[in-house]
Amino acid sequence: MRIKIQNSTSKHILSFEEEKEFKNFQMMITTALLDKDNIQTVVHSKDENIKVFPSLLLKNSIIEFIGVEDNNDLPEAEWN
Repeated sequence: MRIKIQNSTSKHILSFEEEKEFKNFQMMITTALLDKDNIQTVVHSKDENIKVFPSLLLKNSIIEFIGVEDNNDLPEAEWN
């Protein structure tokens, strides 16, 4: 399972082996996207490689979830 985060200046592909870790990261992304104050930050660390995704960067990116068979249990986002 992978998540691709791409904007006009960068592209990141994050890999997850465990579904629980993948869904947890999805929830962190959702929280950051819904943050009205833009103070949330999502951090991904793997093999001593740390990537930081501030809320505004995520809001200005295309986010694609790859390798997910069933997204029915993902929460609906409410955009205000």
